[in-house]
Amino acid sequence: MGEFASSSPGIYVYVTDPTQYNTGQWYHVVCTGSKLGNYFKVYVGGVQKASASWFSSGDIANEARPLNIGGNRQAPFFSGMIDEVKIYNRALSAQEIKAEYDIGSQINPGEIATMKIYNQLSRGTHTLRLCTSSMCNTAILAIQ
Repeated sequence: MGEFASSSPGIYVYVTDPTQYNTGQWYHVVCTGSKLGNYFKVYVGGVQKASASWFSSGDIANEARPLNIGGNRQAPFFSGMIDEVKIYNRALSAQEIKAEYDIGSQINPGEIATMKIYNQLSRGTHTLRLCTSSMCNTAILAIQ
């Protein structure tokens, strides 16, 4: 599937899921990390596939750099569709991730997806960047 990464100044952690996935098929992918638990985990289909130690002092809400979903500076484009993006202010448990997977996709192919951010991010301005194989969109999210 690829690499899933998180970084903060001077720290870069990534995990690789070596599983080969079929193109043209929907997959439920969850990345979760915890400063307190010092971990970064990747789940596919409700099952943990990879993990790494994560020693970061920052968090997604206070990061000065953009949040990239579907790419990074070296590989900016994801060849496919991403829908139902959710951002929580805490790491979900394995049971919560499995429950989300069991619900299934609530969006049919070709419909417009909505990005949902659950709970609270810190006050201020946050940059969100979503990329597909053909384009990237950047949005500024202001929380007052």
